[in-house]
Amino acid sequence: MKYSVVLVVLVAASASAHCAGRDETPKCNPNGSTQESNACVYNELDAADREMNSVYKSKLASLPKAARDALREEQREWLKTRDPQCKDDSKDMEGLSGWVSEFYGCVASATRERTQYLNVWKPAR
Repeated sequence: MKYSVVLVVLVAASASAHCAGRDETPKCNPNGSTQESNACVYNELDAADREMNSVYKSKLASLPKAARDALREEQREWLKTRDPQCKDDSKDMEGLSGWVSEFYGCVASATRERTQYLNVWKPAR
């Protein structure tokens, strides 16, 4: 009997460790489940955000102090408005399964637009 209890505990611990090591994050599949479709949008936003940050840092490094300060302030103001604007734009989908895709798709799109803007940004004279 004692051996059976130990065996059950070991099997349970092994199964738990196996499950804990699995990657539970859904993989991107635009035609898959809601979670898989959302994973695609998250990946898109992550890529857009990394690109924008790279362009932003590069632009800052190329500017004199006054222009860096101006761009930094402008970027902060833009960041304050991006998510609320996308939330407003996707309010008709709120509570529905497509809301995540709608909202984060908007954020990714706004971020890509901002990256294009940053690429050509010049300080005011």
